[in-house]
Amino acid sequence: MSQGFYVTTPIYYVNGDPHIGTAFSTMIADTLARHHRMLGKPTRFTTGTDEHSQKVEDMAKERGISVMKHVDEYSARFQKAWETLGLAPDDFVRTTEERHKKLVVALFTRLKEKGDIYLGKYRGWYCKYDETFYPENKVDIERTKPGHPRPLQFVEEDNWFFRLSSYTDKIRNYYETHPEFVLPRFRRNEVLSMLEQGLDDISVSRKINWGIPIPWDSDQVFYVWVEALMNYLTSIEYGEKGELETTFWPASVQILAKDILRFHGIIWPALLLALEIPLPKTLLTHGYILVDGQKMSKSLGNVQDPMDLASRFSRDALRFSLFREISLGQDGSFDDRILYRRYTTELSNDLGNLVQRIAVIGRKNLPDGLKIPVQRDQELARELTELSEKHLKLMEELHLNQALDVLWSMIVKLNQTVDAKKPWALAKEEKPDALNDCVYEILDSVRFVAHLLAPFLPDTSEVLLTYLQGDKTASFAFIRTNLPNGFLIPQIPILFPRIEDPAKAEEIAKRSKVQSSKKKGPELIEITDFDRIRMEIATIHEARAHPDASKLLVLSLSTSQGRKQVVSGIAEHYKPEELVGKNVVFVRNLKPVELRGILSEGMILAASNRKELSLIGLDKPVLEGSRVS
Repeated sequence: MSQGFYVTTPIYYVNGDPHIGTAFSTMIADTLARHHRMLGKPTRFTTGTDEHSQKVEDMAKERGISVMKHVDEYSARFQKAWETLGLAPDDFVRTTEERHKKLVVALFTRLKEKGDIYLGKYRGWYCKYDETFYPENKVDIERTKPGHPRPLQFVEEDNWFFRLSSYTDKIRNYYETHPEFVLPRFRRNEVLSMLEQGLDDISVSRKINWGIPIPWDSDQVFYVWVEALMNYLTSIEYGEKGELETTFWPASVQILAKDILRFHGIIWPALLLALEIPLPKTLLTHGYILVDGQKMSKSLGNVQDPMDLASRFSRDALRFSLFREISLGQDGSFDDRILYRRYTTELSNDLGNLVQRIAVIGRKNLPDGLKIPVQRDQELARELTELSEKHLKLMEELHLNQALDVLWSMIVKLNQTVDAKKPWALAKEEKPDALNDCVYEILDSVRFVAHLLAPFLPDTSEVLLTYLQGDKTASFAFIRTNLPNGFLIPQIPILFPRIEDPAKAEEIAKRSKVQSSKKKGPELIEITDFDRIRMEIATIHEARAHPDASKLLVLSLSTSQGRKQVVSGIAEHYKPEELVGKNVVFVRNLKPVELRGILSEGMILAASNRKELSLIGLDKPVLEGSRVS
């Protein structure tokens, strides 16, 4: 078994530019890789480009260039994009490389010698856009792709087939004995449902020109989907019994989007079982990134360019906001308005302003440097220890959203501590010892949290660690150290400069004007008015009392858009511990507001009269994130 941590992304088609979806997959892998490097584990992070198929050859012909020039150009775009976004893979596999071709030929030759590859006749409907065959019962009367107006071609030819059907029981047994193989669990259930319907043998060859030639049949090439899957083995030089293979296989986590779960959750393990190669530990499956509830498309004009967003807000802000908004496994909405809000309220205000105000006060009033307090803040130390342990556990369980939530709760706690201790008042009252202790504890805690935040905010953490410990290394070797005695507070640059967004301000003003102009009272509305309200089923993850308002509770909700915070006036009717785990109806497109100093990002529905209040619930379970309409 492998001793290191090996994380992979899908390899991306060279038929379009990198987009927010491919960037998100790669960010998940990069974040996990950075975390495990901090732990001191041997770590390998692999991505790449999928460069074969008829579609790629057709695109090159349309452009009037050679196919190789086309794939070189598009592959370079992906490599440049990941560099621009601060993503640092250890390997970038291209399926046109000789090392990949050589391995594919060797592995499929072994399958043929075993008798798992045979010659048969293929008859069916084929979509060249996604390189997929669809059975007759899935094709509509117009002969178009299910759920999409793309036309299908009827194909009939002699192909080489893989005996997928003979591995149905072995795959099912593997799922039963390895419940962590596909995460989240509801995605695993989708695969089990596919297995219950039975598996047919699949064609693994095509009679086209652009692909890896089959050595025993010069008229055909390997089907792009099956040969592309082998890239994960290409990267670790499988078969050579070298250090890469022994250290990193089986893979620890393979990242993929839900639309390719069938290939990775059924075909991939079947091929590995047939080859007698150990299966990866986990396939971590994420949903789609939506804009206003819709998939991105050029025709709708709602495509979000990750490089543009990173250039406008910073690449750290883009990565952070995606993890804050989108729960892994679920679809989630994201656009520049959401990014702007996260940037302003959390990165600029919560983190950036915290660092600036405490550093400026300390540098101005403690010119001789900070002294280690005689009596350290034991409560804060305990909370930091618990934070670290909880964070590590969540990262190990691949709950990246919740792990970031935990870290951000500490940032919020540090802001509350500053507000409670009022260092500006201590400076004015000339209480240098108390001021020293306050500034020291806050800056030392920021340094501590900066280590843990490094996988999510690598650039920002590097700045903080450079200024607060003199070493930009984010590793657990430094995490338990303290700021040294006599530490001179440096002039830390503004981490997240204010971004003026006139278009955003104009849009908010316009919406406010429309809302204020609406009449009060039981005015009849159109169905289109109701459709503007986006409601869904959410789960209460945490609940606590509002620190400054006895009638309010602060709720943390798990939603299709990630973790959301809601301030609700239900404290007279519910205790916080009664609410954890409850399903509620969440209004998710309500304008965020501050209620007694705490941000509320929506509301939950309840029925009430003057004496009683009851949260709106469900009469039977439904999937979290389900729309209420």
